[in-house]
This record gives sequence, C-alpha cells and structure tokens, in this order.
Amino acid sequence: MSEQIIIRGKADVKPLQEAPVKPTIIIGIGGSGGDILLRVRKRFYERYGPLSEFPIVSYLWLDTDATEKDVGAGIFTEQISFAPSEKLMTIMADTTRVTNDLNQYPHIKRWF
Repeated sequence: MSEQIIIRGKADVKPLQEAPVKPTIIIGIGGSGGDILLRVRKRFYERYGPLSEFPIVSYLWLDTDATEKDVGAGIFTEQISFAPSEKLMTIMADTTRVTNDLNQYPHIKRWF
C-alpha cells in the first residue's frame, strides 16, 4: 500500500513504513485531566471502535472528586466511561491548614 503526497504540484508516491508500536498509558490529573482523557477516549472510540479493541493504550485518571464530567460525549458516554481500574480517587487532608499558613510551605506558596 502507498500514500500519495502532493507538494507544489509534484506527486511523489512513498510506501508506508511500519513502525514498532509500544504500549502507552495516558495519565490525567484532576478535573481537567479527566476531561482531556475522556476527549481522547472519545476520539479513539470514534476512529477505532470499542476501546477494548485498542488495548495498546491504557488510561489512568487521578482525582479527589470522582464525579465524571460531561465533555460532550453524547451517545458515546457509556462506551468511553472509565472502568474502575482506570480511576484512582484520592482523599486530601485538610488543605485549609496549608493554605491558611503558606509561609510554612514555601514550595507550595509559589503556586499561589
């Protein structure tokens, strides 16, 4: 199989090259990270079908709020939802103790 590439009116046919494929894990952190993972999962689903048919890519979502967001998945919501093994929900300690005295935590203070 070959692919045709047209550059400035010239046609050049180059054979497709096989490339080694490595297993990949995509990690999303926080609400935005979860949203992005769902969007990526939706794209994979739209292009390749069920995510189970594309096992070379895995996903991990880390967050303190287990509420999945609505990212416009529409009819694909069930197909792209995270499996329990793809979610790690953490519990945060009392963060007000830290944010009320940021001078004690200079490595965190610079984020604010």
